[in-house]
Amino acid sequence: MTYRKKCIIVFLLLLISSISIYIFYNNRVYSETDALVYNSKGVVLLREGNSKEALALFNKAIHTRTPQMEFYFNKGLALGILGKYKEEIDAYNEALTLSTKDPRIFIKIFINKASALYALKKYKESLEYCKMILKVTKKNPIVYNGTGAALGALNRFDEAIDNYNKAIALKPDYYEPHANKACPLYNLGRYEEAIETCNKAIALNPKYHGINQIYIIKAKALNKLERHEEAIESANKALELNPQDPVAMQAKEHAESKLNVNQDK
Repeated sequence: MTYRKKCIIVFLLLLISSISIYIFYNNRVYSETDALVYNSKGVVLLREGNSKEALALFNKAIHTRTPQMEFYFNKGLALGILGKYKEEIDAYNEALTLSTKDPRIFIKIFINKASALYALKKYKESLEYCKMILKVTKKNPIVYNGTGAALGALNRFDEAIDNYNKAIALKPDYYEPHANKACPLYNLGRYEEAIETCNKAIALNPKYHGINQIYIIKAKALNKLERHEEAIESANKALELNPQDPVAMQAKEHAESKLNVNQDK
């Protein structure tokens, strides 16, 4: 082989190598750009309430060459909204295998994992995650609310109330700890406080999706205090929201029967 032919072959090899590197680099940039676009569009859809469409876009973002922690985190959010809690936890676990420039996302992942575990009725595991978060930050009302919920589910009512109070102290207008605190107060026989807490929750957010449960707890507490007319009024509010709720019907029937007995005397 002549020197000239060797030079040509070397040149061609270098050219092919350069072209390969160029193609790889451009595909990688294109892939990263696409992933960010998919993720951004998914976030918009999630905010608009289109969880299924958002999930599809987050999956597209993930199946690029360079998935990011945020993509898995957002996928977990969408799955949680759709009630797919086991898959939600899987998405967060995948997220934790990746790095991020925003360390705050770790706290969000642990908070959401605790919530998903609670939804799966894994109350002890949910509580453990809440405790881990509180070691890092003690100024997050959502974590104290989640801790209270897990403790309440484990029948540790005094501790649950204490954590709800901590959440309220950090954010007085935070509806959920007010709403959640009513149940352990009722279970401990602190009926006046339970009624006051129900009234506060109703005043803060009268259109909350679980407000009928607050009216039911209030009706039951009023019955315990023999304030049966008020109990009927509260039970009726619950039945306006859910006409077939058996607990609300029972609370109303109990109050009506007590009133009838009193009238017969």
